[in-house]
Amino acid sequence: MRLFFLACWRRSESNGLWSCAKPFRKGLRGHKFGGRDRNARSEASNALGQRRGSRGSLLTVKKWIDEMNTPLSPASQRPSLRHFEQTVFPLAMSKWGSFSSVFLRFALGLSFLSAVADRFGLWGQFGQPNVAWGTFSRFVEYTGRLNSYLPPRMTLTLAVISTGAEILFGLLLLVGWHTRTAALLSGILLMAFGLAMALALGAKAPLDFSVFSAAGGALLLAGCERFPFSVDGLLLLRSR
Repeated sequence: MRLFFLACWRRSESNGLWSCAKPFRKGLRGHKFGGRDRNARSEASNALGQRRGSRGSLLTVKKWIDEMNTPLSPASQRPSLRHFEQTVFPLAMSKWGSFSSVFLRFALGLSFLSAVADRFGLWGQFGQPNVAWGTFSRFVEYTGRLNSYLPPRMTLTLAVISTGAEILFGLLLLVGWHTRTAALLSGILLMAFGLAMALALGAKAPLDFSVFSAAGGALLLAGCERFPFSVDGLLLLRSR
């Protein structure tokens, strides 16, 4: 009987549903079921369906049988990368994703404060390893070089404003107070630095110092929903 079912299904793919159903019904009339004729007819009727299921349903059953008979390859039994991305990765991000804001806060804040410390000689004098300016006067000269298209009297003002902004944003990011606003303004400030460096020194200069990468991280931080280990987080808990 099983072979007879498969033969009917194969004929149904080329001749349609009735080419399968009619020979099958004809075969049922000529087959002798013995004392269980009525029960066998009812089982056959249930197999075909009381309303003679559509061609698509028969093909679906055949496809399912073929898939069940096909052995699984060792590669298909191993967990795939898509399975990891759809199950494990979202679960891990829901648990630890918010802590990425802590890393961004400290990375950006310490970078700002480190640059300011270099301008005041806290990392050493000019000429020592990893020292860019060493004195504030050298930073003023560097600011004038980046903004050569502006009047010279504005150079000192820009240097003071940028230094004060870096100190303020660095401290706000470290303690996590008004984090979203500080991160957004930090991204704008870094974008301004990057554009000024690109215009004055060429496009390679801001890329070498990862200025645009830092600006992108600041903008991502501004879009975070939660800020663990921050003053903003404590204030949010108190408000609840």
